[in-house]
Amino acid sequence: LQKEGRPNNYVPGKDTVARDVKKLYLAAKEHLAKELQAYEYLIPVELDCWSSPNHRAFMSVMIHIFRNSDENGAEELTAVLLDFVELPCSHSGENMAEAL
Repeated sequence: LQKEGRPNNYVPGKDTVARDVKKLYLAAKEHLAKELQAYEYLIPVELDCWSSPNHRAFMSVMIHIFRNSDENGAEELTAVLLDFVELPCSHSGENMAEAL
């Protein structure tokens, strides 16, 4: 489908895409770990749970940190998604704690 209308365009294979995505993920994870180790403030953690229409429970884990937004050192509050998990049961406090 990607080559329709532009048959000369290069389309990477699924293995190449998978490898590149994994590299990007690992680099971003390492960068975030270093950033959080140097962070000087408390880090608020946000849990958000919901159920899908087919009754599957999910939870997202986010943090909110200040990051430099420009060369002048201005800081901007940023939300960072750390994880997204399916809960084995309902989203009770006990199940949420176990999933963390």
